[in-house]
Amino acid sequence: MPIDRFRERAGADDRYAAIAAQMLYGQSTIPETSSPGYDLILRSSDLTNRHGFALFAADLSAAAADGLALRFVDPDAPEGLVLYTVRMARPSLAAGDTLAGYDPVAAAVAVPAGDTPAAEAPEGFEMQPGDGVIHLRWPPGEPGQAFTAFRLERRDGTAGAFQPLHTAPLASITTAEQPFVVFSDSTAQNYRRYTYRLVGLDAFGGASAPAELVAMARDLTPPPAPAMTRTTHVRESTVQIEWSPADGPPAPDLRGYRVGVSGHPDGPFLYAEELLSTSARSATDSRAVSGEPNYYTVAAVDTAGNAAPALAMFVQLVDSVGPSVPTRLAYEARALEGREGLVTLRWRVPPEPDLYGFRVYRANERTHAFALDSRDLVQDTTYADTLDIQTLTRAIYYRVVALDRNYNPSDTTAVIRVVLPDIVPPTAPVFYDATPTDSTVALAWFLSPSEDVARQILRRAVEPDTTWDDLATLRPTDSLYTDRAVVRGTRYRYTLVAVDSTGLFSDPATPVQARPYDTGLRPRIAGLHAEPTDSGARLTWQALPGGDFWYVVYRSDNPDAPLRRVANTQQTAEFAERLAPGIYRYAVQVLHRDGGASPLSDPATVEVVARRRP
Repeated sequence: MPIDRFRERAGADDRYAAIAAQMLYGQSTIPETSSPGYDLILRSSDLTNRHGFALFAADLSAAAADGLALRFVDPDAPEGLVLYTVRMARPSLAAGDTLAGYDPVAAAVAVPAGDTPAAEAPEGFEMQPGDGVIHLRWPPGEPGQAFTAFRLERRDGTAGAFQPLHTAPLASITTAEQPFVVFSDSTAQNYRRYTYRLVGLDAFGGASAPAELVAMARDLTPPPAPAMTRTTHVRESTVQIEWSPADGPPAPDLRGYRVGVSGHPDGPFLYAEELLSTSARSATDSRAVSGEPNYYTVAAVDTAGNAAPALAMFVQLVDSVGPSVPTRLAYEARALEGREGLVTLRWRVPPEPDLYGFRVYRANERTHAFALDSRDLVQDTTYADTLDIQTLTRAIYYRVVALDRNYNPSDTTAVIRVVLPDIVPPTAPVFYDATPTDSTVALAWFLSPSEDVARQILRRAVEPDTTWDDLATLRPTDSLYTDRAVVRGTRYRYTLVAVDSTGLFSDPATPVQARPYDTGLRPRIAGLHAEPTDSGARLTWQALPGGDFWYVVYRSDNPDAPLRRVANTQQTAEFAERLAPGIYRYAVQVLHRDGGASPLSDPATVEVVARRRP
């Protein structure tokens, strides 16, 4: 649009039309330099800036948009959907120029005829109250709801007319670091309620539906801080705190004081719930922790809840009480490579907050003096100890002591007995006697001196065989055994091994040998019975099992006469002979071919009477 018409269309107070006219027709203020290339860069930057300001002015002023040929109003639009195209004016051609590649259509858009509804209210409108100020912010808008600028208004309370808070629209300018449009109302009075209304302005100069919120500034200024004067440890966790108020007259809204404690001079502080009066200058607190650093402060609190703490002051607690005894002491032991074993102790930590660490003590016997095993203070609830386990000692003993930060010790834990991994077999027993009889072999030995023997295994070999067979499994305290499953004249060899609780076997004991001997005495017969016959006497007895033996019969002619051998029988268990009348006494003996003989049987007596002639 020519500059003259620009001036006619725009009002005198339309600053944005003036901006647009300046951007379109104003002279460049970029000076020329001696470098054509640099001049080109400066002119390009100037045109880019002009273009941006012109587009912004067109969004905020219809006259500016008209003057820049960026707006068209169709008062006679037909019903229905209307297609509009925007064409660029035909350029003037210099001599030799052509229109090759020129497309006159710059843009096309389909628009439904009729009134266009107002845009929806801006979203994300929120506030942050301050002291005498209310901070407002909102996003520029989501895609499809982007606004060029905004209008912000305010009214007192929730009724009455809204008044603008600015003379120019608020531009929708954001960055990656600040993705919100921000406005701070510094004319707000504390504790006075305000209603704010935000309206978005689009590229056509149209206004959106308003977004509203209610906000109120509040007092955020704390009263002057007091000054700490003294902290005194009274007893256990109780501390007395003293302070003085701030110089000058007290703040009119001072409500009282609160005592805070922390483990660090810069806090954070844990404040007591009790609010002390404005006249208080001392207080006692029982929240100090023994063994920990304790810093105290006093904060002045006003009616709005704002607090101003004094510089913190340290208090030293006198601590002479040790922590509780560690509980649930337990262990795990396992063998490593070679001669070493690993013992891991575990226990439950005491509840005291000033606990600093533990010391571990060890002894070879429960009744021995315990020596410190942990060189450094143990600051965990586990402890690993490496030991030489190739030893006959089967157990080691431990106990644990807890210490607080003042190195006050607890009582010791109960002693725990740790059974070491067993890699050493027991020592072999030693035989000292092997006595044979005709039917047994009696063995005696010295026990293994190892403490962990669980059982003994007695083994036997029967000559000429050299294979050892397990004969008996014995208790660890048995030192005698009688072998009754023997045969006379057979030589037997015996050895013994000790087995410990982990299944390790000792070396075999040095073998001993024995052979049951033959006494020559054989079992005698039983059941000898004598009865008279018509011509003499007849004997019977219980027969022995078959074997290489025979029976021998003895007789005496009267009860007082000695017995004399009268006959041999083979293996027949009876005998008869002719005898004169009289009283006879009989006995029977068994003779074996190997030279053995039985004792005489119990005697049997028979009376033979004379037979009467008819």
